[in-house]
Amino acid sequence: MPEHSLVVQFRTEGWGSVDDLDRRHRLEDVLDARLRADGNGECDGGDIGSGTVNIYLEGVIESIRAVEGVVAVLREVQALDGAVIAQARYLETEEPEEKDLEGYTVLWPPGYKAEFDIMYL
Repeated sequence: MPEHSLVVQFRTEGWGSVDDLDRRHRLEDVLDARLRADGNGECDGGDIGSGTVNIYLEGVIESIRAVEGVVAVLREVQALDGAVIAQARYLETEEPEEKDLEGYTVLWPPGYKAEFDIMYL
C-alpha cells in the first residue's frame, strides 16, 4: 500500500513568533503520538517562517483516517482554529524512490477554496 505525506499548516504573522515555535513543538509531539498509536504514520518535524507553521506527517497509509485523528487531537488541545491539512501530490518518475512534488490537495477543512502552499511570503 502506498504511503502518503501530509502537512498540517497554520498561518502566522511574518516569520512567526517564539510562541508559534513552541506551539509547533507541542503539536508535533501530540500528533506523532496519535499517528504512531494508530499505526498510521509519524510526525517528521516541521518548519516555521514565510507566513506559516508547517508540521510534516510521513508514512501515512490511510489519509482520511489520519486526518480524522489529527482533527480530533487538534480539537482536544484547542488548536483546531485556522488549521489546514493537505496531502502532497507527486509526479510519476522513472525511479520509484525519487519523488518530484507536484503540489498539494487540501483534505481539511471541508470546502477549503483558498490557495495552499508551504510558504506565503
